[in-house]
Amino acid sequence: MLAQSGVSIGHLIVGAIDTFSERTAFVMDGRRLTYRQFGDIVYRFCRALLALGLKRGDALAIVTSNSPEVFAVRCACAILGMTYTPLNARATAESHAAILSDADVSIIVTDASCVATAERARALCDRKPRMVTLTGAEAENLIALSERQSGAFFAPAANESDTDLVVYTGGTTGRAKGVMHSHKGSVWASFMNVELGECPGASSPAFLTPQSFRPPIASADHAQGWHGASAAWL
Repeated sequence: MLAQSGVSIGHLIVGAIDTFSERTAFVMDGRRLTYRQFGDIVYRFCRALLALGLKRGDALAIVTSNSPEVFAVRCACAILGMTYTPLNARATAESHAAILSDADVSIIVTDASCVATAERARALCDRKPRMVTLTGAEAENLIALSERQSGAFFAPAANESDTDLVVYTGGTTGRAKGVMHSHKGSVWASFMNVELGECPGASSPAFLTPQSFRPPIASADHAQGWHGASAAWL
């Protein structure tokens, strides 16, 4: 019934951070974060994005390698009510540019591994989105900006009818098309994944690198940490 009561993905995220604060939330390459530690990153990102002038309803795209910070950006967008669009790190700059324009993206987040492609894609756009990076010095560093922000609780701004994310199809038969997901739909998907058993057991970490749930070649834009992280929201 929660999925029908105005609950957004942002509400599920902050609820999980509060409820499971000292449990392991994220494991990757020997790095372990509790829900509390991960929440601190998420809330700092919320304030960093606001400091950049972004607001509810704005669109963010991301093209990076996988890291806890990538998922934290996704969570920050859900809490702020921003629309999140993941880009395939293996796609071309031309493909990225078409998506950036179609989704009316205000800011693109990248890292040192993908910044060259992101810069080329941005250059191809008529309305050029702002660009920030998680690693490297090629653009303003979002992590550095976030570290100057408070990690205190941030109340979710989205409602169930807001667009949560826009995922683009593979484009194998033509230009990629955006599939819009509302917060209500994303909440329902999380509940369905739990019901179908597509989540770790109660004693297992709830956040893992997205590649843990797809073949090793899967990029974060496909895996999203979404199916396996459903337990984190609940």
